[in-house]
Amino acid sequence: MSSCKLLAPCSLQVNLLVPVCYLMFWALLLGFSLYSEPVVCGVGLVIMLTGVPVYFLGVHWKEKPKCIYNFIGEFFESRSD
Repeated sequence: MSSCKLLAPCSLQVNLLVPVCYLMFWALLLGFSLYSEPVVCGVGLVIMLTGVPVYFLGVHWKEKPKCIYNFIGEFFESRSD
């Protein structure tokens, strides 16, 4: 347990039914979209999923080799001209 205290009490409290209904609504909306326009939604999902390796390479991977930092530095230096 942490010994630090909150600066202000948590003021936002909602019934558990609210986020559950919200998630069910968006899941239903996604299901209808996939049913009515599967190709368009599939392309959108593929585009979104291309961000997963970018996240793991850029954010999650903490101990990158120095060559990657050098490449990133050279890439942004060439763009600033």
